[in-house]
Amino acid sequence: MNRKAFSNQVVYGISSHLAQELEMIPGKHFWYHQARNYGMQWSYKLLILRLVVNAAYLKKIRGMAEELSLAAFLPKGDSIRIEPGGRGIVELQVPWPKLLRTSPKVSQLPTLPGCQASVGLTTENRPAMVDFNNPLTAHALISGLTGSGKSNLARVLVFKLARQNKSSDLRFLLFDVADSGLAWQGFGDLPHLYHGIIDTMTVAREGMAWLNGELDRRAQERTREPKLIVGVDECQVFAKESDISETLKMLSQRGRKWGISLVLMTQRPVSDSLDTTTKANCGIKIVGKVSSPQESAWASGLPDIGAECLGGLGDLLLCQHAGGVQRIASPLFTDADLENLPTNGRDWVDFPKPETKEPANGSDPDFTPTEYMLSLIAAKHGKGRPWLKDVLESESGHKPGSSRARRLLQWGQEAHELLAKYRYSLSVTD
Repeated sequence: MNRKAFSNQVVYGISSHLAQELEMIPGKHFWYHQARNYGMQWSYKLLILRLVVNAAYLKKIRGMAEELSLAAFLPKGDSIRIEPGGRGIVELQVPWPKLLRTSPKVSQLPTLPGCQASVGLTTENRPAMVDFNNPLTAHALISGLTGSGKSNLARVLVFKLARQNKSSDLRFLLFDVADSGLAWQGFGDLPHLYHGIIDTMTVAREGMAWLNGELDRRAQERTREPKLIVGVDECQVFAKESDISETLKMLSQRGRKWGISLVLMTQRPVSDSLDTTTKANCGIKIVGKVSSPQESAWASGLPDIGAECLGGLGDLLLCQHAGGVQRIASPLFTDADLENLPTNGRDWVDFPKPETKEPANGSDPDFTPTEYMLSLIAAKHGKGRPWLKDVLESESGHKPGSSRARRLLQWGQEAHELLAKYRYSLSVTD
């Protein structure tokens, strides 16, 4: 089936259903906007139908998305999204069958000045733009299910900004701990980077500690230059890392004042995976396909925007502070686009080595064999915390009561419990 045949099928099905269910007669109760082509418009991923509707039927039609999807003979999993327009116009956004969907090219997006960037094309095939220099839209949250196009959009965003700005004017710090840097594959030689792609939790802690210091430095020196954009893929992996979550929260609150912007990506931006303050401070929310209307509202902060009706693979909703909601088609970022990235040299910073926190269970990979031995000796001899503090201070150079000493004692206690389980007689006193 080609696009013309599919369009005729949809128009016939929707007109028949409205006439049957609501007794709406074409030409009397509703009209196709621009009747010469039934109000149709073709975009990359959608067939757009615009109906001029009698006001008495407007509310009823808005609640008929599922019924109209069936009437239009859409395949399972595809759904019509209904968006009210001005002057009595209702816009029915019908997804093309998967074989008929296309994506724009990155080269079709315009080059913009500064920290403005085009992230896709609207249903009217116009560029959709974001501006990180606008204090109302300094931070972005990109959310959606796997395959909705989050990481692809982030790559397009970083690519456009890097092409538009010199490394002296714009820098990036890119995190991807969940997938070991896969989200930013090919960006490791970008001269705009402050550091290589951050793909482990240890380096992520160091990077966040450096960001704390950088924010303080900028505040003390009263400077916003250069612009710094922090991209974090799958930020929900940091939900249980209180120090990292607090840094992201602080950057969302204070960063825009000192030229630091966040671009966060997550599958489900709910309270247990993303701090509510961080989410609220993201003036740009780009939402891909989600599983329910509730998740749509969580992701966008707006009710009834219909993100559960999106088709995935770059079919997104762009929600901006005081900028309304736009449905956009983001371009597919390819290996050919990577060849156009600048790669002329590196200027990386050295991260500090902050103290790390011990996980709830298990050992700490930063412990040395000597420290493990000291912990077991403390457990075996039952000397407890005072003895361990003294030994660590004299043998390892750790201060009594330091977080590392406490973590070593905790590990020793856990080792004691494990060995006792297998009938080894050990005791640890406080």
